[in-house]
Amino acid sequence: SEAFAYCDKLKTVNFSEGLETIGNRAFAGCTKITSIVIPDSVTEIGQYAFEDCSALEDLTIGNGTLTIGYGAFSDCIELASVKLGNKLESIANYAFSGCIHLTSINFPERLKYIYGNAFVNCDALTEISLPESLMSISGKAFASCDKLKTVNFSEGLETIGNEAFTGCTKITSIVIPNSVTEIGQYAFSSCSGLEDLTIGNGTLTIGYG
Repeated sequence: SEAFAYCDKLKTVNFSEGLETIGNRAFAGCTKITSIVIPDSVTEIGQYAFEDCSALEDLTIGNGTLTIGYGAFSDCIELASVKLGNKLESIANYAFSGCIHLTSINFPERLKYIYGNAFVNCDALTEISLPESLMSISGKAFASCDKLKTVNFSEGLETIGNEAFTGCTKITSIVIPNSVTEIGQYAFSSCSGLEDLTIGNGTLTIGYG
């Protein structure tokens, strides 16, 4: 781990097919890297692997990656374009937190879990469409995404965690699918622009706040 961390003159990284794992903090703090393409052979991206790669603009995750680790791309402040691979199953806590220029992201059809704070403070994110495979959105996953206007949930989602969308002031309409059984505490608190809310027939619990 930390193999190339804080190599602050490193601009170009060419990964080859065959690589399976990118370790914890492997490229953290490499502030000159502008583009990353993860090959299909990589199954796991470790914790904080590219944290604070502050010049990174374009990211492509290969079709073999199953998990994006804790804080893997946190504070990549110039990251605008992300393409996620089609086998991705989980996005860990804080994976893209503080990516303030991220405007759009595709969520693949095998994604099951978006963990806590995964996209907190992604201030440029305007629209998300979540796949039918997604089972859980954990606490504060999209909190304080203050330009997020449109959230498209799909049937299959079961849980919306505490404060998952708190402070998303531009959301005007929410439709909770019938598959959701639990809406957590303060899940949509301070969503001051919310005008229309539809709660599905499967919801058993609406949390405090």
